[in-house]
Amino acid sequence: MTKLRDFWRWSERVQERLGVRLVLVVLSLVVVGGSLGQIALRASSINRDRNAILEALTTTSLMAGDDVARSLKERGTFEAGGREWGDVSLRDASGAIFGPDGRVAIPLEVAEYCLRNEAPSWAPAWLVTQPQTARLGALSISAFVVLVVLLRGFHELLLTGLLTGVAAFLARSLGLLDLGWALAGIGVLGWSFLLLLRAARTGLSGRGGVRATAQLVLMEGARTGLPLVFIVVMLVVLPLIPLSLDPDAPLRYRVQTFMSWSLGLAFWLAALMTLLLGCSTIATEIRDRQIWQVVTKPISRLRWLVGKWLGLAVLNFVLTATSCVSIFFFIQYLRSQPTAEGLAGREDSFLLQETVLTARAGAFPTWDELDNEQLRQRISQIEETDPEIRARGGMGINERRAAVQELRELHNSLQRTVPPAVAGAPPNYFEFNGLSAAKDLGGTLTIRSIFHILRDDEHERYQCRFIFDRGGGQQPIAVDQTFVPTMSHVFQVPAEWVDDKGSLRMAIQNLAPAAINFDPDDLEILYRVSSFESNFLRAALVHWSKLAFLAALAVACATALGFPVACLASITIFLAGSAAPFLARALYWYAPAEMNEIDFSDTAAGISWVFEVVIHQLAVAMTWAFGAFGDYDPTGALVRGRHLPWSEVLNAFARMLLFWTGGSLLFGWRVLTRRQLAIYSGSG
Repeated sequence: MTKLRDFWRWSERVQERLGVRLVLVVLSLVVVGGSLGQIALRASSINRDRNAILEALTTTSLMAGDDVARSLKERGTFEAGGREWGDVSLRDASGAIFGPDGRVAIPLEVAEYCLRNEAPSWAPAWLVTQPQTARLGALSISAFVVLVVLLRGFHELLLTGLLTGVAAFLARSLGLLDLGWALAGIGVLGWSFLLLLRAARTGLSGRGGVRATAQLVLMEGARTGLPLVFIVVMLVVLPLIPLSLDPDAPLRYRVQTFMSWSLGLAFWLAALMTLLLGCSTIATEIRDRQIWQVVTKPISRLRWLVGKWLGLAVLNFVLTATSCVSIFFFIQYLRSQPTAEGLAGREDSFLLQETVLTARAGAFPTWDELDNEQLRQRISQIEETDPEIRARGGMGINERRAAVQELRELHNSLQRTVPPAVAGAPPNYFEFNGLSAAKDLGGTLTIRSIFHILRDDEHERYQCRFIFDRGGGQQPIAVDQTFVPTMSHVFQVPAEWVDDKGSLRMAIQNLAPAAINFDPDDLEILYRVSSFESNFLRAALVHWSKLAFLAALAVACATALGFPVACLASITIFLAGSAAPFLARALYWYAPAEMNEIDFSDTAAGISWVFEVVIHQLAVAMTWAFGAFGDYDPTGALVRGRHLPWSEVLNAFARMLLFWTGGSLLFGWRVLTRRQLAIYSGSG
């Protein structure tokens, strides 16, 4: 043990030398470049080859006598991207490769077969198939290794790598491959968290009251062990989440469930840790009179509060970075898991890439709205034809408002209802606008629909036909679809069908025996605008901005309240903000009756009505005050594969960091300046 201790201390002293650190940086970059750099280059090359193969296979046809189709049919090989691909196995399987129309029916499977030996055998398959992830991983690990050397932790990195490598090797030797990867990830990420904390403390070192206070918060967090408990729980629970998922469920659903659970767990654990540590760091210093030593120093109370918040914000940044990196790599691992065999498996894999692990924007149909004149005419018609209303001399204000709302809902509902097709009747077209960006990007558009019919029996199947008007005198294109009531269905069409004005006209021909209807958000056109990786980064930044606000909230509450009450108040506000979107949806359906409808001679009915009004107003106030906090839902956007634009990230930063965080800190400063801190009871 003495020799090991001496060697450990010697390795620390050696890294103090600038020359040694430079050599370690160069060697590390060579190793990273030789491994991950090679993977990144191969991934980019494979991606180019895949695109070339897919372009060749999707544009060829036996009926047209194309060279690619004939060569694939006769010899099993074809040329794409300046290379020859395939072998005799493709010739033997040509019956399954070509469809009745002479086109390649399974281009993705043929492309994957041709590229099966292109990737290095030692590289993870999911990393080789994602060039952007491979490049991002190479750059991130290179920067991380440089940070390790600068912080003189290279010997710690080697020891961590050795221990986790041995544990992973033993697990793999026992046939527990998944456990081996989990152990390796837990070891590396746990040590990375401690290293990032050290880097944060180093970055906050130096002169200045704000930085010194922030550094003390990080040291307090390390002393209490709350952040370490968070990261240990995260790294232990994350590998268990995939084990709890149904292995028979489609892979895209398992990936979505994992993203939802893991990101939600990470955020809630970090939020609770932030609130507890934030309240503790202020309230205990005031209670134990440690603040006496602070207010006598040349640091203002506002700068002291800002330093406390900065320390919590930096700690949350480290927590968010560590947890999100681990979650991201677990997602990449899950996406490489096998799917079901046959057509269902191919469709599952395709939908995972195109609807989940992506970043899509959407467009809804443009609806015809009733103008004020049309509403007045219809209200007048109701007043003239209804004897009861006519006897009262017309509608009251509240009754008129309710009638207007009902007329609008009826009008919109009729537009979303498609009756059974009648021979010779022209189809009713829906127009989607604002698709110029989709046309410029090219590729495909995804049509998403959820239909309701009759009793919404999910065991029934119905037919419908989507008709696309391409304009310019071109023949409309019909796409037949089978749908299950209440279930989401998607199919893709070329983006080139969008006209030069950025519009797409689409009709739905109902081939079912009863009318089809759908909700306002259940007919949509989606198109890819960004990558999953960049979307994940933006979601992590929004999560961090919310945690930064919670840090300011905890600091502000602790300036006015003791530790238990401050924790209760801040956690209550946090829960109210998180539940505000659910309350808003509930308020849409729940509202107390009008006063003139209540018989106050019935005491019980009157008390019940007052109670309902009070509850309703409290819920309305809660959604107004805290609704924005819950409305920022980056996890929901990721799970649905929706694009989270930078504008929304900046909006979250402006609202959370500038207005809410700034307001909370100003409130805490105002309380602190008016609070008598130097009260001494004569005991203790």
